[in-house]
Formats: sequence, structure tokens, C-alpha cells
Amino acid sequence: MRVRIVSERVKLILLFLLIAVLALEIAPLIPANRLPQFCLFARVKGEITRWEIDRDTTVLRFKHPTHRAVEEWRSSGISDEVIFSNLISMPDYACDPVTGDVVYSIPKILRWNALKLPREYRASSFREAWTYALYDPKTRSSSTQFELKPLPAIRERPRYRKYENYHNKAPMGFLRIPDRLASEILQHPLENISVEEATALFWEEVFNSNRPVILTEGAKKAASLLSHGFIGISIPRFGLEFDRNGQSPSASLTEGLGPLLRNKRAVYLAFDNDANPQLRHLVTEARVVAARLLEKEGGDVRLIDIPGKEKGIDDFAFAHGLEGLSRLISQAHKPSPIEDEQSELARIAFLASHPIWNQPPD
Repeated sequence: MRVRIVSERVKLILLFLLIAVLALEIAPLIPANRLPQFCLFARVKGEITRWEIDRDTTVLRFKHPTHRAVEEWRSSGISDEVIFSNLISMPDYACDPVTGDVVYSIPKILRWNALKLPREYRASSFREAWTYALYDPKTRSSSTQFELKPLPAIRERPRYRKYENYHNKAPMGFLRIPDRLASEILQHPLENISVEEATALFWEEVFNSNRPVILTEGAKKAASLLSHGFIGISIPRFGLEFDRNGQSPSASLTEGLGPLLRNKRAVYLAFDNDANPQLRHLVTEARVVAARLLEKEGGDVRLIDIPGKEKGIDDFAFAHGLEGLSRLISQAHKPSPIEDEQSELARIAFLASHPIWNQPPD
């Protein structure tokens, strides 16, 4: 009789464990807005802390960047001092260490409407995302604009998208920079000051001088350039914006580029070398239009051609090191003049109609 009672208890315990395991496996498949609001399903590895983005928004982040995110940045030739000054990892959802409530950090930081989440999105505490700490030269403080890279990606349909942007608009990438590296690039000492102080002094000096800058696509590429001693700035969507309200579209530079061009500085464009012929054509046309607009604003524009199999300038830096990167930048050339106004308008019309500038679906 006693053996039977023990056997029944063992069965009940095993059944409970089986139900718990099934619940944990099923949880990531449940849409986020239908997931029960408690922490049974949160299986996050790593120390979690609260992150107040602004007065109304608190999300959760890891106290330290995850190994996966750090290795991805290192594979772009980014130094550890730049990585740990900028890289931030966060869980998709986890328990708030203060309130005990579930916090859905990715939807919250992107300000997604809970009733209009992307249909591909399923909350998972196994998913993580990385972002980076940006500096806003206007306010001289941390930026509240965000770009996230969820791992794995969220949007697979109707088209694959690596990055998710705050209000669907990628920010200008003025990264944070520690005092040693800022001193090396500016060639005057900034010693024993915080990253915040060094960053503010560094970007103030860049804006007030005519030091050469390299405009590129994505924060990792800008971080790689900074790691190698060059002033790299990430610009969204080739630094172009389009107005489609008139009979024919017109192009302008992304807000924030104008102040960089006041001192007739050398501005290098380092866009990707895509293997896909259609994307390569897009990049070629965007580079011509962006160069034209930058020259109109007073920039001394040079184009960097990335040769070989490397796609981005960060890949090139990782493969060839500082010596190869310096040689590549020294080989930058002036853009060819646009043949005529009709040719320029045709390029702008082609670019303005491309899906890259369209708002993604809900």
C-alpha cells in the first residue's frame, strides 16, 4: 500500500514536470499580447537590470553585453573599448527585478502598439537583441533614438529585415568613445575623464573643426572605423530622404548631416559592396545622389570603393587590419559629375520608388 502511494506521488510529480516543460516550450509560440502576465515562462540567462530610456519608458537590459553580441562586434574589427562603451544587450522579455512583472522589452523600446504587433513576432525569453548607446550632438546627451538587432530576426515576411528601428526611422550614429581613443584620434590628451565627458568633447571638436569624416551604413561599421582611428559616423539609408508630394520626387540629406558640412571638410562615403546586382545598382545610384547633395552643401566628397569579397568597410578592416584600411581610404576618389539634370532626376525617381524608403508593414 505504501509503495503504491509513493508510486502515485512520483507519477504526479513527473506529470507536473512534464506540464511545466511543455508550457515552457509552448510559450515562445504564443503571440506576445496573449502571453499570461507572469514570470513562469521567463528563462533568461544573465543578470538583468532596469533601463530608463526616458521618463515614461523603462525596459530591461543585461548588466553586460552577451557573449553572442560581443563576438559579433569583434568579428567586425571593433575594439573591446568601443564595444563596452556602446554595446547593450537586452532580453525579449523577462521579469522586472523590482516589480516582478513581465516586461516585453523589444516591443516596448520600439513603441509597438500591442494590438498591431508584426504577425511574425512571437515573444521568447530565448531571443535577445543588441543595440548601442548613441550621443545626440544637439542635446549633448544620450540619444533616445534606437536601432535594435534581434537575434534571431523577427521579420521574415514579406521581406527579411535584420534591424528594427524606433518609429521605423534609423538614427544618425554618433557613438560613445572612451578618453584614450578620443585622445588618439584628436591628437591631444583627454585623460581620466568619463566616457560621457570624452564623448561630448570628442564630437564637439569634430563639429567645430574640418577633420575628415567617413559616412557609412550601420553602427558596427562606424564603430570599426573609430576603433582604427578614423571618425566614422553611421547614416541611415545612405543619408537620403525623399519628398514625393510634388509631380516628381526630390531628394535631401538626412537631418543632422548639415552641421557637419559647414567647414568644407573632406567627407568620405563608404557604402557596402553588395554581391546582389540589384542592391549594388541601388548603392551605386544612392552614392551618386548623396555625393551630389553633400557637395552642394559644401562637403569635399570622396568615394571609397570596397574591393574583393568583403561587403562592408568593417569586414575589410577585420580582414586587412589598419594598414589595409588606411591604404583603402587613401585611394578614395572624387565622384564623377552627373551628366545632366534629367539624369539626376531619373536617379532620384528610381531611388524614391525603392522599398527601402517605404514604411514596413505592421
